[in-house]
Amino acid sequence: MNPLQRHVQEMASRPLMPGAEPFWLEAGSTGCLLLHGWGGTPHSLRYLARRLHEADIAAFAPLLPGNGTQAADLARTRAADWVHAAEDHLLALHEICPRTFVVGLSMGAILTLYLGAVFPNVVRGIVSINGGVIIRNPEFARLGFRRDLPEIVPSWDESWLLKDRSVTEVAYREMARTTIPDVLGLAKAVEELLPVLRVPVLLLHSAADRVIPPINASYLIERIGSPAKRYLMLTNSYHVATMDYDKDVVADEVIRFILTYQ
Repeated sequence: MNPLQRHVQEMASRPLMPGAEPFWLEAGSTGCLLLHGWGGTPHSLRYLARRLHEADIAAFAPLLPGNGTQAADLARTRAADWVHAAEDHLLALHEICPRTFVVGLSMGAILTLYLGAVFPNVVRGIVSINGGVIIRNPEFARLGFRRDLPEIVPSWDESWLLKDRSVTEVAYREMARTTIPDVLGLAKAVEELLPVLRVPVLLLHSAADRVIPPINASYLIERIGSPAKRYLMLTNSYHVATMDYDKDVVADEVIRFILTYQ
């Protein structure tokens, strides 16, 4: 049993939210690591994974530490836990698929930028979907240090996440407030790495994203050191674009990118 199958099997033995399970879709020697967001699950990446698999691209979507169960579990993790898990999953996938790409959504996109900068000899290219290093939400930052609030608080309004209201993402409906400094700190650490990010990069960002401001796309394009970088605006989605009205645009662009640089 390879490490990817072991992760899937191990998570299957835990009390996960229905639909939160990680998955591994085996294909050829080109593989894609799919990283979900803060409080999210691999469920948000299942459609993209199916499209990748149909294109003969293997897809591995792990469940990051603290996610997929209850928000209190996420509150017991830190940014280093998410980073180290992403690193381990990347290297495990690379052992099986030597042509390795990384695609991330939201905080998973921040991790994706990190992996592209730190593992240039492993990663062929990266795709950031509604990720970035600028949050522009002072109240969100302030929440992380409030001593008068519990560690778990309500999360974003559902209407912020998906324009297609017929779709529901398997994710926490609460926020692990005490990890906010970790999310912000991770973003700022990645910002420092942007000039040394030299692998090919595709940035996809929703014009109407209210969670991670769309200004991130132009900011990242300007500061990323890679000579091969491209930005596409998504015009018909909110934050979870991989499940929204633009999901086929996202899948088409990701597949085209991977086939170009594999």
